[in-house]
Amino acid sequence: MTVSVLKAHFERFRRELIEHRDLWNRSLEEGIPDYPIANIDTLKAQTESLLRQLGFLRPYMEDLHSSWILGNKMAGVSWNILDSAIGLQHGAQIKGPSLNALADAVQIILGRLDNYPEEDEFRIGDLTTTNLDIELAERLCSRVRQAARVLSSRRKGKASFEVSDEYDAQDLLHALFRAYFKYTVSENPVPKVAATRSSRADLCIQELGLIVEVKFARAPQDQKRIEQELAEDLIFYTAWTPLTYLFFVIVNSADLQNSDLLDRFSKKRTINEKSFTARVINV
Repeated sequence: MTVSVLKAHFERFRRELIEHRDLWNRSLEEGIPDYPIANIDTLKAQTESLLRQLGFLRPYMEDLHSSWILGNKMAGVSWNILDSAIGLQHGAQIKGPSLNALADAVQIILGRLDNYPEEDEFRIGDLTTTNLDIELAERLCSRVRQAARVLSSRRKGKASFEVSDEYDAQDLLHALFRAYFKYTVSENPVPKVAATRSSRADLCIQELGLIVEVKFARAPQDQKRIEQELAEDLIFYTAWTPLTYLFFVIVNSADLQNSDLLDRFSKKRTINEKSFTARVINV
């Protein structure tokens, strides 16, 4: 996507966001405001449009702006602006400041984009393709740890979600994919290759030709095991006809002896007459 096109998306988002903020403020009850009591249908329609735009723009926002957390130190609570500004489920004490902060953040993002040549391609993540959905998938995979951190420390009385094994990481990544993609995210088995084991594919999106395999590291000694599994999977998943991209998400990669050695698996390959791109994502 060119910088000029991305800026146009952000300009529209900010314009509609400010319209939503102003109408929401006018629709609050008097006295001690909490939730809107007027213009409900219009606010809902605005929310639906803004949420769809946020689903597309959020990876770019997180790439271009680092701070999305607001909080009330006196009350001992904090929240993510991107989760709280849009929608009608939050009261005025959270939604109001979040709307203002989001409008300011988008203006800062637009200022940063002003420094890029208008016709340059603006990409997120490390993978460069002609498919923006694949780039988004790579970005989501790289943010698993950040998403897990938010869920591990929730509001008082709410159960935390801890990523303690690869199944937890798979579930979290599955949820992230379903939030962003219109495609079906499945865990369907890959056809057996000769006399090998049945599939252990974690996630796949057939329309994108994408398989995501999660590996969980617990100790430096896991280095050898993970390297062996990656080598096996490169061959095994060629049995999946749509295969174009194979992502390996290595959770707790810092605990390995040398996670940089896994980068050798990241490249374009042709195996069993199947050409595809493999990508190791250390998180």
